[in-house]
Amino acid sequence: QPAMRSAQARGDVAGAALEEARAGRRPDWNFAASYGQRSGFDDMLMLEVGVSLPFFTRDRQAPDIAARIAGQRAALAWQEGLRRERTARTRAAYAKWNGLRRQAEALGQVLRLAHERSAAALASYRAGGELRAWLDARRDEAAAHRDHALQQAELGRAWVELAYLFEEPTP
Repeated sequence: QPAMRSAQARGDVAGAALEEARAGRRPDWNFAASYGQRSGFDDMLMLEVGVSLPFFTRDRQAPDIAARIAGQRAALAWQEGLRRERTARTRAAYAKWNGLRRQAEALGQVLRLAHERSAAALASYRAGGELRAWLDARRDEAAAHRDHALQQAELGRAWVELAYLFEEPTP
């Protein structure tokens, strides 16, 4: 996920900055060589070796290192917070989708029962029964179809939300 990759990159940058600050406490070695021609004198070759001895680095560089450590901790905390937030959102979206899927299955059973009731009321009417019973059964079946269609739409929206969290292409 792009946000997680961005958080990882921030953590890597903070870690590199911390290592840079820690490297400032270690002595540096310098090597230099030069050659010179002097008029009236012999040619000169000069070699220099230098070592910087960081005396009293505790007072000078400790605040910089402490700031870099704090920056790295903040980046890691932000990354962990983002991971936890994504995990919570994914779990909530999955729970919502799973609950709606179960409700859709139950409404599918209600729809089948409403259809059977309507068919039984129609058979009763054809056998000489009341028309009102069949009309009521048809009305209830139509309401069940509407509820089932609304439930399917809600289930589809929950699936899209869940797929968006995983950033997968939809079929």
